[in-house]
Amino acid sequence: MWTAPYRAPLALDQPRAAGLVRQAFEVIEQVERGAQEPAAATAALYRLLGQQDWIPPQFQVTRPAHRYLATFTVLPLMAIVLWGKRHAPLDVRRDYYGMGAVYFWELTKAMAREAWWALTGFLRVFRAAHTTRGRT
Repeated sequence: MWTAPYRAPLALDQPRAAGLVRQAFEVIEQVERGAQEPAAATAALYRLLGQQDWIPPQFQVTRPAHRYLATFTVLPLMAIVLWGKRHAPLDVRRDYYGMGAVYFWELTKAMAREAWWALTGFLRVFRAAHTTRGRT
């Protein structure tokens, strides 16, 4: 069987994820049987996602207009990790957010690299705009 840190597909070996998938499947089956309209089922699925205390709020899974989990650059990733280490349920914290100080050091280095790349990119654009100023 799968054990931490490895997970089965969709983390179905975890009771929280398995429960979510099972409940979502029941809602979808109601639509297929004609017992529920798709719009009502969509609202029910968003409510179901909103009830999950183990999904980081940074993912914004209850916002229909928000069609992606998160921006996985360093600062948003750090916010997710800090949420996980401080606010996630204990079992989720243990299984997914049990990393130590080395991880934060690596995140800090990655944040510095991203800042450097952004700065050098800005400087390249600024230099190109400055050297071509006045040309037509």
